[in-house]
Amino acid sequence: MPESVQFYQEFPLSTGETLLRGAIYRYKDETREQAAARYLAYRIDRDTMNEDVQLSVWSNESMLSEAFEGFYLSDLEYGVRTHHDHLRKQVPVLNLETAPEEKDMWGLNDVLRSRG
Repeated sequence: MPESVQFYQEFPLSTGETLLRGAIYRYKDETREQAAARYLAYRIDRDTMNEDVQLSVWSNESMLSEAFEGFYLSDLEYGVRTHHDHLRKQVPVLNLETAPEEKDMWGLNDVLRSRG
């Protein structure tokens, strides 16, 4: 933004919890107008962040539905597709219809990778 620079990062802590951290940087000698613009931008960003959190909640809840057929990030987006392709190559159990038992995951991945 013209009045400030900001960033945020998400750190997954578990399957149900994420730490969100960020910072806003402003001009050392900002004007009253810049301070007002920064404040108003913060209010918009705060509301947008709350909407993003709610979207994440709804997305996770949707995966519990019997209508859910797979991961909710689309392979139609190039970056997502290449990331998923890399994961499927390294962790071939991701290609299975049914998730194996966790205790079998390592060995099954080795077998699937050896098949090529």
